[in-house]
Amino acid sequence: MTILLIIYTLALAALNGIRIFDSTYWYDEMFSIKLIRLPVPELLAETAADVHPPLYYLILKGICHFAGESGPVLHAASLLPYLLVLVLALTVISKRFGRSAAFLFVTLASLLASSVKFNVEIRMYAWVVLFVLLSYLSLYAILYKNRPIYYGIFILSSLAAAYTHYYALIAVAFLYFVLMLYALIARREILGRVVLTWILTAAGYLRWLMVLLQTFGRTSEGWWMKWMPKYKDSLPAIFEGKHDWILFYIFAAVLTVTVICRIAEIAAGKKILPERSGDGTGADPGKELVFLLAGAASVFGTIAVGVGVSHLFRPMYFDRYIYTAAVCAWLILSAGLSGLRVRGAALLAIAVTIFVCYCGYFNYTEIYRQDTKDAAWTEASVQCIADISGRTDTPTLTDKDTDIRILAFFPHDYRNKLEIRDGLDAGELVGGGEIEKGKEYCLVASRELTAEEVQDLAKNGITCTPVRPELFKDDPDRGGFLGDLDVWIYDLNK
Repeated sequence: MTILLIIYTLALAALNGIRIFDSTYWYDEMFSIKLIRLPVPELLAETAADVHPPLYYLILKGICHFAGESGPVLHAASLLPYLLVLVLALTVISKRFGRSAAFLFVTLASLLASSVKFNVEIRMYAWVVLFVLLSYLSLYAILYKNRPIYYGIFILSSLAAAYTHYYALIAVAFLYFVLMLYALIARREILGRVVLTWILTAAGYLRWLMVLLQTFGRTSEGWWMKWMPKYKDSLPAIFEGKHDWILFYIFAAVLTVTVICRIAEIAAGKKILPERSGDGTGADPGKELVFLLAGAASVFGTIAVGVGVSHLFRPMYFDRYIYTAAVCAWLILSAGLSGLRVRGAALLAIAVTIFVCYCGYFNYTEIYRQDTKDAAWTEASVQCIADISGRTDTPTLTDKDTDIRILAFFPHDYRNKLEIRDGLDAGELVGGGEIEKGKEYCLVASRELTAEEVQDLAKNGITCTPVRPELFKDDPDRGGFLGDLDVWIYDLNK
């Protein structure tokens, strides 16, 4: 069974790994690329003004410094923490919760729609999963072994999570609160270490907490989030993808049954349960209950904070932010099914794993096919722009929506040939004296120029020739595509 688990995990890793060669990005990924090209002081200042802390960008910048900036390297920087999560599943999770738990966990971490996306996306979410998982597993080790090294791992992984995503800060904060309550109510002998853990973590995050409060204090007029979240919309996002609501209901049922069983075992006076995985360590129902409640608090509490703050102050939460705590739900579901001591529990765990694989097939193929199309469209459009701009270093004009996309898709050495004039609408670019006589320009706009604008250009002696990549020749409503945006490409001469 161990060999089968390893082979299965390697196969899932390969499925995710081949996606690092995807050559297209969406806007947030382009923002990541833009940030890592800044010097570190400017990067820190820029991310301080954004809604995410800086650790991921520093990691990505460091990786690109040594490995070079390319599509595969940028994507592999997110694949790395996913691979480390799989290592934890094969070792710690398999040992403590059983191989059936590890099978289900690696399936969830690999084939949910959110997992397929974030495992290679040029954003921080794969790193968040690693750091929050380390925090949650180290909490489990504290409950059972109470050794300083586990407190150290708990502090460092929690700080890493908090410095990677603000909602990861909330996710691990709930773990801290449950641990403190446990120490106060049931285990006073660990209270000193728990208090010290709180103090050291707070000291490690205090400086950036000031930045967080400043971000929170921005005026609502300048705030870019507009969508008001609803609590129920985030519940299926924990298992985003095909049949996500069914997976959530399975998770809720397993969590409820497991909590009731642990409470019943405590009431019956049971101290140690039968061995779960054959590692020689029995499971204590009280500690198992604390572990379950901590994970559940992290998941549901993170949603409650995000939705609550959004309704009390201003929108500050997207459904995808629950991915910062979703790994706790994955582990609860996996460990809960593995730990059920009822007839047919093993078959149930296998059935749920197969069901996740079934859903994962549709999740993976849908995302892979769309990314393949986007990559083909983008590559054709980038080549079209390069063909025009490459003629005697023709400057490229971009409007306010396409500038970041041009910079993201052109290699470092070619980027110096571009003359980016951003912050304007397409009409302003061609009508505000931007065109110099006797010079050729490549205009990349986020909308099609109107017939009136083209006529005005002609009156001013400017010829405007639309240029379409071959893939778009038969589609008159589209001029090109860059990552996540339809664009129109023009060759301008005066």
